[in-house]
Amino acid sequence: MTLARTIDAVEASRPSFERLPAENVDAEIDFFLTVVRHRKEVLRPHVVFLDLADGREMRIVARLEQQSGSTRLGTRPLRRLQVTFGGVSGAQTAADYELVVSTLRAALVNDEADVVALSQIEQDTPLYDVARSGAPWWRVDHVPAKSVHWRAELADSLEGFISSRGKKTRANIRRHARQLIRAHGDVLEVREFSEPQQLDELTSELESIAARTYQRGLGVGYTGDESQRALIDLAARRGWLRARVLYIAETPAAFAYGYCYRGTFYSVANSFDPAFASYDVGLYTLMQLVDGLCRERDVRVWDFGTGDAEYKERLGDLRLNEAEVLMFAPSIRAVRHNAARSARVAASSAAKAWVANSELGRRVKRTWREYAQRRARSLAAKR
Repeated sequence: MTLARTIDAVEASRPSFERLPAENVDAEIDFFLTVVRHRKEVLRPHVVFLDLADGREMRIVARLEQQSGSTRLGTRPLRRLQVTFGGVSGAQTAADYELVVSTLRAALVNDEADVVALSQIEQDTPLYDVARSGAPWWRVDHVPAKSVHWRAELADSLEGFISSRGKKTRANIRRHARQLIRAHGDVLEVREFSEPQQLDELTSELESIAARTYQRGLGVGYTGDESQRALIDLAARRGWLRARVLYIAETPAAFAYGYCYRGTFYSVANSFDPAFASYDVGLYTLMQLVDGLCRERDVRVWDFGTGDAEYKERLGDLRLNEAEVLMFAPSIRAVRHNAARSARVAASSAAKAWVANSELGRRVKRTWREYAQRRARSLAAKR
């Protein structure tokens, strides 16, 4: 076993990434190192290389993060060993996954971290089952944070993609497109961004739209922070970036962007100016991006990313039920954090179910989004 704890050590291991390419863009070496360099909470990389007796290789790509605020153990911030999405490469058998989990738990026993996080793990898979077993009950989370992950198969054309969606979805896409073109067709423009020299213009347009959305008021979505900009720059230089911005009378109205990697398009962010919500400009812009993807014969899958949303359910055709699995260090402080976190996740899950399944809950959600949107506009006006 070899452990790389520094950026230089990970750079020196580049041949391993070439022999065993990461399946997910998050675990690709340059993407991973960009995150390590630019996210303030990251302390260092933690990449494990395992040589198996049968000649195969396995790799675990993770980063050690420091979390402050509510996630503290006494006076010390929580040290979280975060395995990247798709960060386990080369594992094939149950014994392989047992070795992966035992290697990660060793970091807890050796006091290198307080908690190990395996995020976006598909339920009912060997990795999920092994990670949630084989340890004392007080060292495993009892209320995993569950999530939905949607994907879609791309077609040879946009019309082919739309035609394979549900009847209501097909009708809505076409109806809103007609309404938008009828109302603004003479001043409607969609621009493509994919080159490094377009970075400043693209990020400026993304910011001008995101600053007006409810997501900004909640502090999610495109924030324009250092790490997001660095990743867009990397993606442009590597030929991964695919972005579309919709303009109405030369005013940015909606955007969608993501990265193409090994045959899959990974959505990163999409949003729209609420002033044009009645035309569903966000969906129109997404479809313009999909049109380009369908023309790329080597891109066949659209990965919407973790988290549920109405548009993902309408456009996706493969639903994955995933969860975050946490493993805790053998310490009183870590156990205390486990108990407090379990209570928070249970309360959050109950609240989400109430919002989704009751009319009052849905009204509260709408009110909260309206408040967040007003807050975003207020913040934008102060700049």
